[in-house]
Amino acid sequence: GTTYTCRCTPPDAGKLVTFSNASPIAGTLPQAGTSCVRAGWYVYVANVATGTVTITPATSLIGNGATAVLATGTGYMIINDGTNYEVIK
Repeated sequence: GTTYTCRCTPPDAGKLVTFSNASPIAGTLPQAGTSCVRAGWYVYVANVATGTVTITPATSLIGNGATAVLATGTGYMIINDGTNYEVIK
């Protein structure tokens, strides 16, 4: 599909989420620092197709910005620091 919302509990927490669409994909993360996504929550994401993936957290920052973009063949580890999301490329 062209949209995806990460779930704060299994199966997404601590797992690898792959995106494989030729069209652009809009990914959403839950608000960081809530009872759903506590500090230390993390997910791995990878773009294995040609469509660019733009990940946007709900009312939180990701890597000090509003969005994180995954080009073809890239992946990140996204970690909740209790307030926002940090990205390890």
